[in-house]
Amino acid sequence: MPKLTLGWYQWGLVVTGDTFAVKDVLKGHAGKWDPPRKGWLFESGAKAGLMDALHALPDVKVEDKALAILEITSCDEGLLVIGETFPVRGLLKTHEGRWQKDLNGWVFPISAGKALRAALAACPDVGEVADRALGGKAKKPLALEDAAPKA
Repeated sequence: MPKLTLGWYQWGLVVTGDTFAVKDVLKGHAGKWDPPRKGWLFESGAKAGLMDALHALPDVKVEDKALAILEITSCDEGLLVIGETFPVRGLLKTHEGRWQKDLNGWVFPISAGKALRAALAACPDVGEVADRALGGKAKKPLALEDAAPKA
């Protein structure tokens, strides 16, 4: 049984492990073999389709380590999301986020907090969220009842 690991590398994905048996599937999803990493490289947006294809194969086990670790904290303009945000930048943009280079993170109005927390909890690309804006650390899934900022 081939065992594969999916992880992040720079600005994309890498699949490592016993890949020889599934190399045609990996090539079919635009994968490129990278000898130094001993793995197949993919664009970051390819994760959902690639995972579906690999899970559809019989007797293939895939460990998904391509999960973003994020932190929500307060800033002068509202909420700030920092950490491994590149894989979920599209989601952050759609929830009123804007990249703030000097803060090295995504800034959101306070009013977007509940929807943002719910979206991060539902996102398969997010592994852990430390929510310092609520005064603690919440591992995914974020509890929706705790999603509203406290007064």
